Amino acid sequence: NEALKEIEKGRDLYQALVEEYPAIPTYRRELGLIQNNLGVLQIDQELFEKALEYFELGRAQRQKLVDRYPDRPSYRNDLAVSYNNIAIALEGLT
Repeated sequence: NEALKEIEKGRDLYQALVEEYPAIPTYRRELGLIQNNLGVLQIDQELFEKALEYFELGRAQRQKLVDRYPDRPSYRNDLAVSYNNIAIALEGLT
């Protein structure tokens, strides 16, 4: 799947940026977004277990941002989206 390959390239670039510059929250936020988008691609293909893995990875990135910057509502919003998407993937597994 060409779309999956392209988004994985972006994920890998952001992962490297997060590792190299952990104090820059934008890179972590974008990594969380890409993980979420990878999960959405899997949901579209009804690959719920794989989607769940991606959503949980995205949630972990977003949780780190909320923990570090609790005063930023946009990070809490992103985290809420992750929980919602995890629920959708879990529903698909049942």
